[in-house]
Amino acid sequence: MDGFGIGAAKDASLFGDEGADTCGHLLHCQPAAHFPTLTALGLFDPAKRLVLEPQNPNKDTLSGLHELLGDIVPKWTTFSSNGIPDELLRRFENLIHTTVINGGKGSGTEIIQRLGPDHLATGSPIVYTSADSVFQIASHEEKYPLSTLYYWACVARMLCNQNPILGRVIARPFLGQPAPGFYRTPFRKDFPFSGGKIPLLEALEKHQISMMGNRIICDLFPDTPMIPILGKNNTDTLEQVLTILQTRKQKDNPSRILFVDLEDFDMVYGHRRDPAGYANAMMTFDTYLHQCIAFLEPQDLCLLTADHGNDPTFTAHTDHTRENVPLVSYPPHSLPPGTYPMSLVAQTIMRHFFC
Repeated sequence: MDGFGIGAAKDASLFGDEGADTCGHLLHCQPAAHFPTLTALGLFDPAKRLVLEPQNPNKDTLSGLHELLGDIVPKWTTFSSNGIPDELLRRFENLIHTTVINGGKGSGTEIIQRLGPDHLATGSPIVYTSADSVFQIASHEEKYPLSTLYYWACVARMLCNQNPILGRVIARPFLGQPAPGFYRTPFRKDFPFSGGKIPLLEALEKHQISMMGNRIICDLFPDTPMIPILGKNNTDTLEQVLTILQTRKQKDNPSRILFVDLEDFDMVYGHRRDPAGYANAMMTFDTYLHQCIAFLEPQDLCLLTADHGNDPTFTAHTDHTRENVPLVSYPPHSLPPGTYPMSLVAQTIMRHFFC
């Protein structure tokens, strides 16, 4: 559940995130929202859920997912309010043989609306960053094919592997016109920093356990062979997961794992500080989760957790919030309530398949 934190981590003050609580504030400001399946699993009950505490030095999705899988990434470089430094932009321009439009640092949707007309007029891609460790490149799909945008992103990834070390380069295609406006398309692609193989994923691969992942999971773990779970958004993805569970008896593949990152909670509702939209998306997820659980077999395990927080009521900024994250499972876990490292998820998966 991308961005679903359950209260400020003990080091939240280092990130300017004191008082953040995605779960608590969402329930408080959306009292009419109803989540029967998630409630039954114990997601909202401190006596039933486990608290996972981040140890990684960042608060982004890539860092959080790595830690859930048992790997701690380094401290990423982030940029000041001026955005990506001119020196890095000049190096990038020299390699792609075209000038760029410096969008600075801020909300990608706002930057694209503001600079989209200049991009169409000049042909220069828009380059910008955020509070995360990212180098983002945006271009209009009718101006440049996706292959060109992805090539530019590969060049930027090469530049940002050592000095500076950035967590992600993100290709951000968009469509539309100045009036009525521009909009992002579903063909975003992430190019993550890669520090080598992750032991959990290596073990799953070695034992020939089939791995499936939705778009962001496949993007962020490109060195791991995964079967794509299609879907442009949360609902599409959950439809695919439900179909996989419904039809799996027709497949000769007894052991598999599905990695699903429901990024709309974070990208569409958290960053845009939309608690009503967040709650509605949660209710939709709750309905799908109820249907998915009905198709689980006795040997199956379903884990629900998050990578970081993104409190949709937080007003100090529109970035992620440094929070602890939950862990609930079906069937219920046997561990006592308490605080554990995020790597407990990796340990649980290892025990499930190999013990």
